Amino acid sequence: MGNCNDACCGEKGNDVVGQKVVAMKSLEDRHAREAVLQNGSIYSGQWKGNVRDGIGKQTWPDGAVYEGAFRNNKAEGYGKFTHADGDVYEGDWLDDRAHGSGRYAHIDGSSYEGEWVADKQTGYGVECWADGSCYRGQYQDGLKHGSGMFTWIDGSSYDGEFDANDIHGQGTYKWADGRQYC
Repeated sequence: MGNCNDACCGEKGNDVVGQKVVAMKSLEDRHAREAVLQNGSIYSGQWKGNVRDGIGKQTWPDGAVYEGAFRNNKAEGYGKFTHADGDVYEGDWLDDRAHGSGRYAHIDGSSYEGEWVADKQTGYGVECWADGSCYRGQYQDGLKHGSGMFTWIDGSSYDGEFDANDIHGQGTYKWADGRQYC
């Protein structure tokens, strides 16, 4: 998953080029309006003063869309980001990054569902590919790391330790025909 950062939701300065007030119910000190941001994206949703804060939708000129919670001009809370290429991340956000529990689905059918820290798979997750192979286990900084199980489409599997995406350490490899190596 690419880093959302400033190019995504939190433009530095966040100067509004044009805006249209939308008739919506105010929530506390929030109000709703639509605005064209300096980068050409359009934000429609809740504001707190001149800051995107609350529930909203932001659409970029390339077709990418974020729908969900904002806090202090950044994606924070639960939201869904659809990339221009069709890939989708839906889950928790913090500081414009996937952070917490979430699911990233590629248009080719592969996906990852699990824990994220600062836009990287970290903690327990399940990653499956379009061919049917899957990994279930621990990640660190976006890499398979720690204990996990990888199952290939032919039915063979490895259950054991991984280090930086590689099989490494103690584990058991089982072939589809029942043979195994420990």
